[in-house]
Amino acid sequence: MWEGHSAHPCRVLLMSKGTSRYPHCSTSTVDWGDPLERDPEAVWSDFQNGAVSFEAARTVYGVCVTERGVEVEETSALRHRLLQERIGKPSMEDGALQDAPAPIALGPSLLLVKTEQGWQVQSRAGYVLATGTTAWRARAVARPARIENDSGHIRLHENLAMTAFYCPSLGMLLAVDVHEKDAHPVDDILLDLESFTGEKNTTNV
Repeated sequence: MWEGHSAHPCRVLLMSKGTSRYPHCSTSTVDWGDPLERDPEAVWSDFQNGAVSFEAARTVYGVCVTERGVEVEETSALRHRLLQERIGKPSMEDGALQDAPAPIALGPSLLLVKTEQGWQVQSRAGYVLATGTTAWRARAVARPARIENDSGHIRLHENLAMTAFYCPSLGMLLAVDVHEKDAHPVDDILLDLESFTGEKNTTNV
């Protein structure tokens, strides 16, 4: 998650499973996505403008910056290492990748694919996270997540926590869940795959 500044506060109401509601107010706008996939030149621009520190550029975005610009080879190596650290092993080592013909997007990095084994949830890299169900989180690598920002404009409610889920093969970010502390994140997309054809309403999947 990376941060950009705005002139006016943004108010959001977070609702958890059940009846709990948590108001959230921020004076920043936030873009969701894998920080290791952010354009290195955009990170360097934020570094030049003082919005991103030298340390954050390296540890959050995996970008090696200098006053002259981005160190391209060093950035590539650093991002590869950070991806491996996410999943605790060399990337793509277990050979669980599958072909992904005509996939249906469940999110930026999640695909619903019809295979000979049935419907599968795969990562963008082709890693099979679930077969016959869209409850994919059990096979993903889960890590506690925290908001990285130097300004202090964004704070999580004291009763909430964040969990990041990563692809076990490449370490790419699949999702970030905000949930109550001490509660396990739940699968938010559960489809009836026996009746689902994938031919209609795919934009609402």
